[in-house]
Amino acid sequence: MDNDLHEAIADRLRETIPDPVLEAIGPEGFQEALTRVCSAMETRVGERLSEGLSDAELEEFSDLADSVADEEVTAWLQLHRPDYEDVIMDVIVELIDEVALQLTRAFVTYSAGTDQEPQALDDGSQDH
Repeated sequence: MDNDLHEAIADRLRETIPDPVLEAIGPEGFQEALTRVCSAMETRVGERLSEGLSDAELEEFSDLADSVADEEVTAWLQLHRPDYEDVIMDVIVELIDEVALQLTRAFVTYSAGTDQEPQALDDGSQDH
C-alpha cells in the first residue's frame, strides 16, 4: 500500500472515531485499529473485485498480480473491473466504519462500568 493511501485511511479513521474514544485508546490503540483496517482491506478488496469474474479471469489476474508491474495490473483492472477504484473506496469506508463502531461500543461498555471487558477488535476477515 502506498504511503498516500495509508495516510488517507489514517485521516479518515481519525475523523470517524469519536474524540473520547480516540483519547481513551491513545496512539497505540489507534495504530492497532489502523493496522486492522489495512490488513483486512487487502483481503476484502480481493474478494469484492473477484465477484463477477470468470475462473479464467481470476487465474489471469492472479498470475499478473504475482509477476508484473503495478501499472499492468491497473490496466487489467481497468479493462475487466472498470469500477475497481469505487470498490476499493467502498471497502475502505466500510472497514473504517466497522472498526470505529467496534471501538465505540467497547468504550461505551467499559465506561458504563459493566463487568464486561472491552472486546478485541474484529479483524474484518469475516463476511459482512
